[in-house]
Amino acid sequence: MYIEINKETLDNSTFLNDGTTCIIVRAENGDVYKIYKQALDYIKGSGIYNLELEYEKERLEFIVGHKDKIKLSRMPDAILSVGGKPVGVKIQYYDNCITLQEYLEQNQDIDMDEVKARLHAIVGEMIEHNIVPTDPNFKNFMVRFVNGGPEIVMVDVDDIYVDVYIPGKSDVYKSDSISACYNVIELSFQNLGVQK
Repeated sequence: MYIEINKETLDNSTFLNDGTTCIIVRAENGDVYKIYKQALDYIKGSGIYNLELEYEKERLEFIVGHKDKIKLSRMPDAILSVGGKPVGVKIQYYDNCITLQEYLEQNQDIDMDEVKARLHAIVGEMIEHNIVPTDPNFKNFMVRFVNGGPEIVMVDVDDIYVDVYIPGKSDVYKSDSISACYNVIELSFQNLGVQK
């Protein structure tokens, strides 16, 4: 579940993308890593460890522990660590894909009911496994082209906007999170209608 990395791992990686809270790099071995920006100085040996990441450890372990059970989302494969402390995740990375937002803006003749059904299936599968994305906006879904057609998958499943409910331990606010999840999807469709 854990992959230990270090400064050399980062130095010898190829930069792929710069997100708001992370960078995406391809390691020498070909694996793709999503490294949290708040851990970069710690990895480089020039900063202290951000304790907020330590609090994420149980949540990340829960998410990675479900990677083989969830098929409709791009789940992290492993947790990256430095000295046993989480600093990011190993992810599946798709070249030549675009956000669902971009895809819908570029294609006017899409069956929106079909897209909505797909998004509900994606988040529904995650909810079945007690993982609730509370910000499933169109930028958190990617469209990749396989077998001659588009496939929509959810990304950033390890993000802070994903709640986990460990059975018997933390399911108090689960119904509120589920409502928020579906509300964000509905608002995304409404906002898209305004933009077109």
